[in-house]
Amino acid sequence: AGTSGSWGLRQNIIAKEFDILTKEEESQFSSLIQDAQLAELKSWVDLDTMEIVSSNQARNVIDSRWVLKWKNKDGKRIVKARLVIKGFKDNQSNLETYSGTASRWSQRLICSIAAIYGWNLISADVGTAFLQGLTFKSMSELTGEPLREVCIKMPLPTVHLLRQFPKFRSFDAQTMVLKLIKPVYGLKDAPRAWRLMLDVILTELGGTKMVVDRQIYLWHAELVTRWQTGYKEEGETSPVLVASTHVDDLKITGQPDWVTWLIHEIETRVGKLTVKTATEGFDHCGIFHKRLEDGTITMDQNVYVTQLKGIPMPKVFEPEAEASKEMHSAFQTLLGGLGWVTLTRYDISIFVCC
Repeated sequence: AGTSGSWGLRQNIIAKEFDILTKEEESQFSSLIQDAQLAELKSWVDLDTMEIVSSNQARNVIDSRWVLKWKNKDGKRIVKARLVIKGFKDNQSNLETYSGTASRWSQRLICSIAAIYGWNLISADVGTAFLQGLTFKSMSELTGEPLREVCIKMPLPTVHLLRQFPKFRSFDAQTMVLKLIKPVYGLKDAPRAWRLMLDVILTELGGTKMVVDRQIYLWHAELVTRWQTGYKEEGETSPVLVASTHVDDLKITGQPDWVTWLIHEIETRVGKLTVKTATEGFDHCGIFHKRLEDGTITMDQNVYVTQLKGIPMPKVFEPEAEASKEMHSAFQTLLGGLGWVTLTRYDISIFVCC
């Protein structure tokens, strides 16, 4: 009860519009929902995320569920269906889940580099990132950690959709489950698996990680100095491309040909990216980026700030009474939200610190 109450209170502190379908909409748009679920399962099958195993041989079996949302695509409202694992039922504890994201100063640094060199700034989003992470086997080989096993139960109302794919035509929900080949939506280690995969991709493409922030990748073109004696010395280098990572979002700036090359190379490995430019404006990590006509790049969090709500306080309370766990949780949530705003509003730093 305490956990659910805390979660409900926290939802009221940072209010986001997720466009979850209502029960009435689920009934009204059942045909659209089925098409969306079939498309989601196709991604799972195409990206080789699971295989059939007997229930008797399965370990760490977890339930799954469908999350249905409205999404705007090319100005049209469509249904997006996502199959999510109920990760709280995962019996494998003490998992390494760290998935680094670019720091606050890194977010500003990318914009500064774009402004200094006069380069365009873009945001690139990977559509099915968590389905394209490293496999459990690859993660074990890379990190030396024990091989992890996770099996899932398919939601019964949509088993018939899974059977439409040749590889799963024999699937029987009564005697079989699906063994996951890689971490997917809902599992705690899914972000890490994707982050490791993205690191492999960017480093194979020649990106060098910064020492002070391993979530920033640099590409340099060497400037070679030739002395009159004919001696060739490799001197200073100049950046031609910079990219920061934040889960499935990348922020990129660089010389046009290099940016085009990087987008193309990433797409050959993970599929089509959703790319937006600062010229048209884009939101990245709750920060709206916009390039003005004079080349200036602005960053604001006006929309993000509207999502922060005050903590609802009881009308009557004892002055000496201790705050509840739910109130502590709500306070920490709001404080973290306000702390992120200092990225573009230095003037509130003193109040956040207090």
